[in-house]
Formats: sequence, structure tokens, C-alpha cells
Amino acid sequence: MKKGNTGNRRFHLVFLIMAMVIFASVFSGCASKPDLSKKKGAYVVTIDGVEISPRKSTVKDLTNSGFQVAVREGDGDEAQYFELDSSMRLAANTSYYGNYLFKNDVLIAHLTLTGYTGVKSATVADIESISVDVADIEGFNVLIEGVPASEVTVENVEEKFPGIKPSGDNFELQNEDKYRILVSVKDGKIEGFTCNYLD
Repeated sequence: MKKGNTGNRRFHLVFLIMAMVIFASVFSGCASKPDLSKKKGAYVVTIDGVEISPRKSTVKDLTNSGFQVAVREGDGDEAQYFELDSSMRLAANTSYYGNYLFKNDVLIAHLTLTGYTGVKSATVADIESISVDVADIEGFNVLIEGVPASEVTVENVEEKFPGIKPSGDNFELQNEDKYRILVSVKDGKIEGFTCNYLD
């Protein structure tokens, strides 16, 4: 009888431990589910289905996706654009040079490289930030973090980008991965968007 009771006790103890392990695993699985209300990951600009990410997209990536990448020398009527091929790198951000993104010979974005710290090889450099002016996006399907840029207005910007905070005449949205979107406003209208990486 004693042996039988001991066996029953052991069975019940093993059963109880197994039940606790199963319950704990199920509970932890429920607890670890992502909060879908919070946006995670890098904020990106998507142009005609191609994601353009700071510190990720390169000249080679963009040219392979059908874009033209050019460096500008001079300003105003003196400005000249020199197209880069996939083996070249962006120019550092100076008062004389700037980097620009074209598609079908139409200017759609400005690319910034603040230094050569993001260079992956001797010839291809990462993009530090992407600026899209609203005036430049006609005819292009431009998404800012999945939101059509052409649909965003001063009145609905907080609805389109939950958590956005007004700052003077501009708006800013920042996430945990050190990326942010700056929404520039002029005369009560959204003038453009900048997606950049914060060191």
C-alpha cells in the first residue's frame, strides 16, 4: 500500500509539474506577443514600391531599382547635375555639393551623407537621410512609413502619424531605432518630409 501511495504521489507530482510548465509557457507566449499599436523598425520612404532607408540604401541599390542618383554642383541657374553610377559614392554634404534622386529624369528626393562613416566599400556609401518635397512627388507613389505623402495635411498629420508631436512650424515623429520623420510646414501647408538617422 505504501508503495502504491508513493507511486500515486509521484504521478500527481509529475502531472502537477508538467501542468505548471505548460501553463507557464502558454502564459509567457501570450505575454511576449508584440504590441501592434506601437510602430517598430526604421521609418522609410517608399517611392514606386522601392523602400529607401537611411543607413541601408546605397547608390548601387537605387540604380539597380531604376532610379538615377546625381550629385549637384552649384546653385540656381548655375546648378549642374552629374549622374552617378552604381560604382560611385555619394558626395559629403557641403555647401557646394548635394545628392539628388531622380526617376525618369524627374527630381523626387534629396539624399544627404554627412560623412564617410557609412561607407561599405571604397566606392559605395550609405544614405544618411532622405528628404521628399511635396512639390516633387506629383505622379509618383510616395509613402512615408506606409502613409501616402500626398494625403497628409496639417489638419490630419497627427491622425496619419500617431504620436507625432508639433514643434513650432514643424512636426516630428521618432521611434526607438533612432530614426525620425520631420514634417516641414510653411504657410499652413506641409512642404515636405525628411526621414533621417540620429547618431
